[in-house]
Amino acid sequence: MDYRKLATDFAAALVARDFSRAYAMTSSSYRAQTTLPAMQHAFEETVRPIEPLGDIHLMNTMEAWPAKRADDVGWAYVAIDGSWWGEAVAVVITRESGTLRIREVEWGRP
Repeated sequence: MDYRKLATDFAAALVARDFSRAYAMTSSSYRAQTTLPAMQHAFEETVRPIEPLGDIHLMNTMEAWPAKRADDVGWAYVAIDGSWWGEAVAVVITRESGTLRIREVEWGRP
């Protein structure tokens, strides 16, 4: 799977409120620091002002950045359309036991 697809699949699962599926895409290090309810709460707080939610759009990607770790594959910024405004989620994708996983999530626009 391409890291860009994982990023958009993650955002799509969040928008669909399929938090279990989104959480299953995260790395063990992410899950060690963030519970599923905490991830859900962070998402809901981010998008509450822009409900109802619409489409998602992959806006930007990087394969090199200063904080990149050895197992990191890419960084992706995915926009989430709302009723009158947009929000976003930025993710770092890493390789864990041969599988792509989301290691880090940044909620909202920069």
